[in-house]
Amino acid sequence: IRGKLEITAKQLAVTAKEKELTRSKLATTAKQLAVTAEEKESTRSKLATTAKQLAVTAKEKEATRHKLEITAKRLAAVAKEKEVVRNKLVVTAETLRLKAKQLAETAVKEEALVVELKKFKLAVDNISDQVIITDPDATVLYINKASEKITGYTVEETVGKKSGKLWGNLMEKPFYENLWKTIKIDKKTFTGEIV
Repeated sequence: IRGKLEITAKQLAVTAKEKELTRSKLATTAKQLAVTAEEKESTRSKLATTAKQLAVTAKEKEATRHKLEITAKRLAAVAKEKEVVRNKLVVTAETLRLKAKQLAETAVKEEALVVELKKFKLAVDNISDQVIITDPDATVLYINKASEKITGYTVEETVGKKSGKLWGNLMEKPFYENLWKTIKIDKKTFTGEIV
């Protein structure tokens, strides 16, 4: 019995060692599981942080996209405004070019008219008949050289003065009535002789 007890004691010692070994393995496995759980929690936390960062980045990208759309719309509006202004400038430039052409043509015509008027004035200044030009209110605007000789008044003494004060009462009343009717009512040039 003693031999059996020794065998049983040895078996129990081996069993106790196996149990201790198993307990040690279980403790190691528990530690490994705890480390794995911590790593998983750390990984989950990192993934949650990354997900938050990705969400923020997505929002930032959406905000940037929205800002870019607004900027693109503004740029399109500015481009349209510039096109309108450019078209107006083209029209204005064309209008100015036409006006300049018209002014140049008018200047040429006016220069030709000035030449003709100088010729006419030279002729009227030098004819032997008296020529007096007044406005409708009888203010003298022009007299020729013959008028100076005939009346004795110089250009400086007559221009700007009323003709009635200079030559009034030389003719009978019907002459002056006809003169003023022709000028003021009929709006025609009066031609006549004062004797």
